[in-house]
Amino acid sequence: MQPFLETITGKIKSVTLINENYLLLLALFNCALLMNFHELYWKKPYVTILFFTMVGIIFLNYRLWRATIINIGISLSYFITRIPRMSNHANIEFFIAFLILSLFLYKIIYPKLKIAPNLVSWIFRISVVTIYFYSGFHKLNTDYFNPCVSCVNEVNDYIISNLTGTTLKIPENVSRFFQYTSIVMEMLIPIGLLWKATRKGSALLLLFFHFYLNLAVYSDFGSLAVFLIVGCILDFESKIIHYKISRAIRYYIFFTLLTFGVKIILVKYKFNPYYLGFIQGLIFNIGWVIFFYYLFTNVKAKSDLINKRHLFILSTCFILISFWTLRTYIGLGNSGNFTMFSNLVTEETTSNHLLIDTKKTKIFNFEEDNVHILKLHDTLKKEELVDTKIPISEFQFLSKNWCRLYKVKLNCTLVYKKDTIVIDDLRKSEFVKTQWWNRYLYFRKIQTEGPNTCRW
Repeated sequence: MQPFLETITGKIKSVTLINENYLLLLALFNCALLMNFHELYWKKPYVTILFFTMVGIIFLNYRLWRATIINIGISLSYFITRIPRMSNHANIEFFIAFLILSLFLYKIIYPKLKIAPNLVSWIFRISVVTIYFYSGFHKLNTDYFNPCVSCVNEVNDYIISNLTGTTLKIPENVSRFFQYTSIVMEMLIPIGLLWKATRKGSALLLLFFHFYLNLAVYSDFGSLAVFLIVGCILDFESKIIHYKISRAIRYYIFFTLLTFGVKIILVKYKFNPYYLGFIQGLIFNIGWVIFFYYLFTNVKAKSDLINKRHLFILSTCFILISFWTLRTYIGLGNSGNFTMFSNLVTEETTSNHLLIDTKKTKIFNFEEDNVHILKLHDTLKKEELVDTKIPISEFQFLSKNWCRLYKVKLNCTLVYKKDTIVIDDLRKSEFVKTQWWNRYLYFRKIQTEGPNTCRW
């Protein structure tokens, strides 16, 4: 056993990574993982300390990339039991972390592994353009353009109230402006990343977009955007980066660590959670501005055409991302797949998308086979499911989970297939019998009437 371990250790130590562009990206991804490390703050403090320490190591020297590999391993052990029932950016981070770890292991087995720098650049660009495009595409629905319920109101109300200290109702014409601006920012601006002349300008606009969103609780999402957008503009054929960028990355890492630490302290001392996301965004944006000032003043966009030999891989990236997000229109889940803040409705009879009619696209009827929840035990009040419908596959999964978490009798009243069902103990009902695949059919609750309100 000892010789085997020594052999493995020797192979791991033999793996080298000298391209500073890759080292920079791994450091940025480590920061993104830290910003997304929510639920383990208190549940597993020793793991959290280890995670924080690994990011601290790359603060001292961003070239110590093995610290990122350790955090990727920790993150995957957390993500693997929750995919796809996580926020959108967490799902993206899972796939990226899995890919990085797979390449690392492959490099151990086959030390001569080399990936064309041009291919890496275009994988980033195609992936980023596709992700942003579909995020905007899902917003092409009637309720997103309804100024009374549009998701742009929720974000802007929060930021404006924190900046001004007062509650202001956004006028209808201002709401309309933000609606169209968001569509343009997500569906059109990223396309500029594909050409040298527009690459830096497009990246700057996207980063400004996220700079604003960082103030609305989404700095964790913003930190992933940093990794993805920077990957689109770096020149991987050059193995070195400007020394000013090497210095600036330390500021970014420092303010990421500070953001993380301040959140833990504020949560511990029960600071008003309403202001927490805004304060996080303010701190995080300081490092954001410093880093990107030096990055964009010291990096040059390079003209590099797509190699025909790479078309298959790039097409595969596009197809896989497209399936992940468009499955919502065939009935395989409508949450955790870039439909965030879209006011989207995907039931077969009440779809609100302007271009897709789910009467013609639905293949699976999981969403149509639903229960109407009339009453739930007070323990489940925070779920906010009373007087809503939810697919039976989703309700079964949730019910089994609730019964595992809570020891009390969970009573409820439901309407299923036009029958009113009163359940004294959910644990003893048929609704806790779930299939393994229900975990992967992640659906939102269904509003019973009125324009569809904003949901993540």
